[in-house]
Amino acid sequence: MGQEKLSDDVLDDIDLLLDQVDELSKLDCNATTDLISYELERENIPHRRMCGSVVQSRSGETVFPHCWIELASGEILDVRLQKYFPYTEDAPHGRFLASGIYSYRGAVAIDARIPEPLINEMAA
Repeated sequence: MGQEKLSDDVLDDIDLLLDQVDELSKLDCNATTDLISYELERENIPHRRMCGSVVQSRSGETVFPHCWIELASGEILDVRLQKYFPYTEDAPHGRFLASGIYSYRGAVAIDARIPEPLINEMAA
């Protein structure tokens, strides 16, 4: 994936999408990642669906499996990590660049996405 710079308007739209997906509290990380991927694909925004683990450096606590999106810019889209770190205030959320506090480790998800109608049914 190239280092294509997205416009501020597109980034604002992504942030709005993340807020909307975040409100779908019945969906776990795999479904939210797939739903975000469908929307990004519709808008022709290059991205990678990732699956792996996230490690909190201070405690060594690991969340596995975990899914998220990576944009071509290197930014991460994740609206579910806070669910697994409910007692910390610094768990990344939304659109952000990786930090040393939470280490994302994984590979491009090669499994098929959950069908979008099923995600919508699960979210209802």
